[in-house]
This record gives sequence, C-alpha cells and structure tokens, in this order.
Amino acid sequence: PSGNHTVIVHKVGYTQLNQPIVIDLNAKVADFELEEVEKVNVSGKVLDELAIPLENAVIILKNASENYTVLTDENGEFLIQAAVNNTYNLSVFRSGYVIPADEEVEVEIMDLNLPDVVLSSCSGRPIDESYFEFKVNDPEWY
Repeated sequence: PSGNHTVIVHKVGYTQLNQPIVIDLNAKVADFELEEVEKVNVSGKVLDELAIPLENAVIILKNASENYTVLTDENGEFLIQAAVNNTYNLSVFRSGYVIPADEEVEVEIMDLNLPDVVLSSCSGRPIDESYFEFKVNDPEWY
C-alpha cells in the first residue's frame, strides 16, 4: 500500500539495511545498496590418529545466519573466508571416522589458523576405503 514504510534487506555476507521509503502509486523500483561484510581466512588441518592428513573431510562453519562448507584438500587442509566478529560452530565429518563434538570458534578481525583436528577411525585404526569399493554389476561380486 502507499505510504511510509521501512524496508529491511538482509543477505548473507552483507550488512543488514533498514531503510525508510515512501511508496506512492507510481513507484515501481527502489534501489538498495548493501555493504559486503569484512571477511577473514579461517584455516586448519584434519588428521587421523596417526597424523596422516585426511582428504575430503567435510568442514562446516555455521551460526544462525551464515553457513560455510568446504572439503579438505589432499594435505588435509581447509580454508574458509568467514565474516568477522562472529561466533561459529565448527563441525568436521569424514566417512569411517568418529564425529567429534562441535567446537565454538570466535572469528575476530584477523586471520585465524585453528589447531589440528584429529579424527579417530570407527574401528580404532585407519580404514582402507578401497576395501569397501566394489562394482554392483561385477559378476565376481555375487
């Protein structure tokens, strides 16, 4: 309806905008300019209990309004660009390994290199994932 209104615009990675506007019958477009939130690098490494880097571990850094998800590289390392001045929960998952409790991470105005995350295998020893690979259409399998 026509009249005075306040528009609230929010997008992840940008500062929220509260802008008063006047809507009349002829108004069709309103422009809003959002400012990108400052980000810093959050990095770390995921290892097994023998200190072997774990590739393709899922790293999730999230809070109520933001969610960042990446995979570790062949060196077990990850890098996330996260918004500054936020508290996040860090979750780490890897097939065949026990899921550790979430850790709270404070991201401030400087890059943050987290301590190594060490995952324990479900069997108590590292799993050779090739053991579980098979071909369903392979007649030798059944």
